[in-house]
Amino acid sequence: MRLSSNLRMVLLTFLFLLSVLFVLIILIINRPYFSTFPWYINFGIILSLSLITAIAIKWIMPWKKSAEGEEEVYKELVRLPGEFLFFSDFHKNRKGNVDFVVIGPTGIYAIESKNTKKGVITLDNDNIYINGSLFKDIDPLKQAYDESIQIQEYLKESLSLSLPVTPVLVFANPGIEMTFCKEKKHGVFVVGISCLNDIIQKEHRDANYTRELCKKIKEDMDKYCSDIV
Repeated sequence: MRLSSNLRMVLLTFLFLLSVLFVLIILIINRPYFSTFPWYINFGIILSLSLITAIAIKWIMPWKKSAEGEEEVYKELVRLPGEFLFFSDFHKNRKGNVDFVVIGPTGIYAIESKNTKKGVITLDNDNIYINGSLFKDIDPLKQAYDESIQIQEYLKESLSLSLPVTPVLVFANPGIEMTFCKEKKHGVFVVGISCLNDIIQKEHRDANYTRELCKKIKEDMDKYCSDIV
C-alpha cells in the first residue's frame, strides 16, 4: 500500500524544501568563495534558485489540486453500502493510472476525477466545456473511456473474465456549477460529485456479480493499486 494523497504531498513538499535548504547551506559555507564573485554572478545564482523554486511550485500545485479532487471522490465512495468494493490508483503497464475502480452488484466502474477550478461545466455537441472553453491538452471523455478499456483488458488477460467496465467522469470540486447532474456521452457517465453514488447504486443489478467474484477481482487488482488511508 502506498502513501495517501495528502501524505505524499507533504513528503514531496518536505523533500523540495530540504533540497533548497541544502543549496543555501552550501552557499553559506562557501560564502568567502562566493564573495569573490562580482555582484551580478551572485545575483544570477539567487535568480536561478528563485526560478527553480517557481518552477517546482508550478509543478507541485496541479498535482496537489488533483490529489484534493481524489480525496473528495474518496469521501463520497466510502458512503456506498458494504456490498460495493473500491480501490484507488490502479496502474499497470505504464498506461497511466485509473483514479478509482468500484466493483459491486451493479458492475464494475472506472472513475476518472477532475478537480477543475470554479466555474460552469456544460455539454454541447458531445463535448465538455469549462466556462465556455474546451479542456486544454486532454479530452476527458476519451481519457475516461480509455481507462475503462484498460480495466477490461486487464480482467481478460489476468482472470480470463470478459466483463464490461463502465467509465465515469466525475467533477470533484463541490463548488463547480454544472448545467446537469448526470449525462452519458460516448458511453461515459459525466457526473457531479453529488451524483456519483447515485449512478453506481442505481444501475441494473447483475446476479453474476457475486460477493465472491467482486472480492476475487479486488484481491487480484490490489497489487497494482494504492488505497487512500
